[in-house]
Amino acid sequence: MYENAASYLDRCREMDFSELLQFIEDSLESFSEPDPAYDRPHTEEEFWHLMRMLREKGDIPKLEPVRWVYEPSEKLKARRAKLERLRTHLKNAHGDPSVKKRDIQQMQERLPGLEREVARLASEERSDHELRLAEYRHQANDPRVRVVERVARTIDRTFRAQPTGRIQWQPLPSGEATPGKIRRHYKDRLRSEGRLDKFDENRLDKATELPFVEWWVPTEGFGGFDAYSIFSFAHTEKVLLECPIYGNAAYIIPSGEESWIDKTKQQLIDSGEAQRIPHQGETWDAKVRQALDLE
Repeated sequence: MYENAASYLDRCREMDFSELLQFIEDSLESFSEPDPAYDRPHTEEEFWHLMRMLREKGDIPKLEPVRWVYEPSEKLKARRAKLERLRTHLKNAHGDPSVKKRDIQQMQERLPGLEREVARLASEERSDHELRLAEYRHQANDPRVRVVERVARTIDRTFRAQPTGRIQWQPLPSGEATPGKIRRHYKDRLRSEGRLDKFDENRLDKATELPFVEWWVPTEGFGGFDAYSIFSFAHTEKVLLECPIYGNAAYIIPSGEESWIDKTKQQLIDSGEAQRIPHQGETWDAKVRQALDLE
């Protein structure tokens, strides 16, 4: 570790969860101008050490991503393929005079056992997935878990190689990324422009109901890119590009942060990767959830 680590680690050990969280966030904010003499962490190793300490103080587990849509295991897929092959052989055998009755009888005897095995495996896997998903949802809804995940992402982003292009998006501080504050911002902006009737609060409600970890806005200001913002999640690299102003569709960006952080909204849309979801009908929000693997 950095040679000054011992000077602040003792203090950190005495801090409670909230105090240590604040210390880490303050250290990340001042990281752009590190002073070796300053009593702060300066290396990636030191920051992750503090994060482990933070999780221990808050008894907060690491949020392990869980697919929201059940996906059969390779073992189950292989058993299902074997079952389908047996059914096909048995069906063809009945019309083939060259197949002995004894062989048909053996296939008929094997079929129920294989069907039961496939049904058992599928039931066990679905039950296990539902349990893990329920635990993930429980953890993800804990405000402390979400803030720790957000800080972990900030550390990862701080030490990751930055894109060569100009950064176009920035995550809002946790205190600003609240539905109430964002709603007031939209209303104030649109009221000043005489466009308050264009504000669709339902879109904002649907977006903030999702288990997002970070809320991103254009670096040029929250009014930039016609007020689009990005919601990122722990369970998938996909992100939601959303705007609660009539006349703007929602978009799902299927790739990781490094592929969109230096792109404008229009560049993302023109890339061909973005999946456009118009706010039409009663099922548009279900389409958004499905595209994000949430259904």
